[in-house]
Amino acid sequence: MVRHIFLDKTNTITKGSLWNTGLNPILEINYGKELSRGLIHFDVNEIGALIADGTYSDPSKLKCTLKMTNCASVDGLPYDKEIHHRASEPVERATSFDLVLYKLPQEFDAGKGFDYAYDFWLNKNHSRAYVDMPSNWYYAQSVKWWKVDNDKIIPDDNGKINIDASHPMYFYEYIQSGDTEIRMRVDIEGGVYSHEELVEACKKYEAGEDSIVVGMQHFDFGAENLEIDVTKYVLDCLESGKNYGLMLAFIPHLERTKTTKQQYVSFFTDLTNTFFHPYVECKYCDPIADDRANFCLGRKNRLYLYVGIDGTPTSLDEGVKCTIDGKEYEVKQGGKGYYYVEITPDPCDFEAETIHYDIWSNLSLNGEPISDIEQEFVVNDMHNFLSVGSNSAGPDRTVPQVSGIDDAEELTRGEIREVVVDFRKEFSTNRKELLDNAEWRLYIKDANRDLDVIEYQPVERAFLNNFFIINTEDLIPNDYYVDIRTMRGRETRYYKKVLRFRVVSNVTNRYQ
Repeated sequence: MVRHIFLDKTNTITKGSLWNTGLNPILEINYGKELSRGLIHFDVNEIGALIADGTYSDPSKLKCTLKMTNCASVDGLPYDKEIHHRASEPVERATSFDLVLYKLPQEFDAGKGFDYAYDFWLNKNHSRAYVDMPSNWYYAQSVKWWKVDNDKIIPDDNGKINIDASHPMYFYEYIQSGDTEIRMRVDIEGGVYSHEELVEACKKYEAGEDSIVVGMQHFDFGAENLEIDVTKYVLDCLESGKNYGLMLAFIPHLERTKTTKQQYVSFFTDLTNTFFHPYVECKYCDPIADDRANFCLGRKNRLYLYVGIDGTPTSLDEGVKCTIDGKEYEVKQGGKGYYYVEITPDPCDFEAETIHYDIWSNLSLNGEPISDIEQEFVVNDMHNFLSVGSNSAGPDRTVPQVSGIDDAEELTRGEIREVVVDFRKEFSTNRKELLDNAEWRLYIKDANRDLDVIEYQPVERAFLNNFFIINTEDLIPNDYYVDIRTMRGRETRYYKKVLRFRVVSNVTNRYQ
């Protein structure tokens, strides 16, 4: 199961400046003549809710990846190029570099600035684009700075408390020394972390020690998309209850490198008007693989118990038990509303062509007990999946037919659909079988390119049918397509555009 958690705020902070670009659709990281770092935030509580309700019942099987689209990756030009930036000085796209993702030490506000320059608007309202307010290099929020160096406090016995915007590297505050009130100048280092702190953090990360570094990624050409594993960061935030966000920056030694031309890399933010919204991809690696219809000797099998209220999957209280022929097996929760046991049949206990019963007990929902559930299964010989002899012919070919979403149907964003996949024998209409090795992917079309939204994922295999779930809450309004591929015998077969549909927005809030 794959879910997308979209970023909810971003900003670029520039060294020595009060500039704010919290409303800009581009997150731009620089080094060379100028240094900048990116701030990123997403809501980990959405992931926590999926863990709490049993959708991600085993966090060890969860992988969370921060994905941001490189602005250069959607350019039609395959080579490096210069751009004109801030009216006069050219900058060029960086190549052969590392980006580092750090934990932020405190909360930040995105701010409402848009651009670095006053002349973005060629009229008297030019100030709409330029804002010198938090967050920026020195301040995380209006009354909270990133860092104060108390070793550089300079006494000054004149004046009132003041923040000098023309010299944002320091501010003044009163302290009381006996009967004397003294004004103190306190230096603000800014930039969230100092260069020395980042160098030390990277050393610890590379040595496998605990560090503020969440992850690193190397860029060869410079147009690659950002993909960094943030699983540990997410789980740590859920455990601590603190989620301040992340900082993206060039590796420390590059931040100190001087170049003749400014070097940059940029990514689309949550405010982009393109399709390329950044998100955290949550991938749970435990698909349903129910063997009740084909329980065989000589291999590991799974038997499932499904729980639902009015068809909605519902998790039971803890402590579910399963007994087969008087022997108790370990019960695992696979996801919200379903449980399973894994059995490798011992020939001494199971014989081919015999019926057995799995009894599920100690069931309760919100403290209310539920009667035991008895289910049955037939044990098959291993020849159901094993072929031995002179015949080397592969399995019968199948063709997928999908239902649950009509072809070219228009879905309102927020709908959740279960798409059933019937794999039918080729040249037949009523011979259907369940497939073990089938996968699906979701994508959009961009001219002659396919852009993956969800990469190939296993098709779930329940007792009676194959299926997968599409949650349109995770999809940007657009036209979508589904491909299916099957791996059987020596063949891998692709079925293109077995389903197409459109997601439309249901937004009524003007500012959303």
